[in-house]
Amino acid sequence: MKLLEPFGYKSPTEQSLTAQAGFTTDGASIPRALWTAVGSPFTGKYLPAAVIHDVGCKTHQYTWQDTDRMFYDAMLDAGESEHHAKLLYWGVVFGGPHWVSGIAQGNTVAELNRKVASVGGQPVGLPMQLAGPLALKFAIPLPPKTVLQKADVKKFDKFLRSREKEGRPVDLREIDALAPPDPELVPQSIRSPEVAPLLPSKH
Repeated sequence: MKLLEPFGYKSPTEQSLTAQAGFTTDGASIPRALWTAVGSPFTGKYLPAAVIHDVGCKTHQYTWQDTDRMFYDAMLDAGESEHHAKLLYWGVVFGGPHWVSGIAQGNTVAELNRKVASVGGQPVGLPMQLAGPLALKFAIPLPPKTVLQKADVKKFDKFLRSREKEGRPVDLREIDALAPPDPELVPQSIRSPEVAPLLPSKH
């Protein structure tokens, strides 16, 4: 699908992402195992949120955690049910793109690029001028953690429904806690102060 005009979203935490005209998307990158439970990539009220999530995953403007949370918030704002929104949020937390975000510091653009390349990173945006040195955001893409199976989806869907019936809906922090931790890919020797991790926002 190709966008004919710009489409943007601002989250409750004032983070914003915009897909420019001409941006292409494969819709919601929903594992086939989730199709029965929530729908296919181009159906459902979650489609606008999926476009925003695609932008975030391609630009690495924010951490993957913040990007996934924007996906959840955008789904609710588009009228998606809380149940389906949490099921899809769980899907991207476990099976969606992840990356390590960081900030490199240096005196020249060449130095910044060298430091980012040394950790296998991709520059995000343009260098920024701080009080002293230059700074450059970067992201290191991580390999997929898991491929969700139909049985996994059914099990989590059942868990969500059981908690809803009990009047104790699953909190997003519970879903976050279930995900295995990302590996530490930034070498300690260049981590601080030249290269520092960029942490997700507190929601």
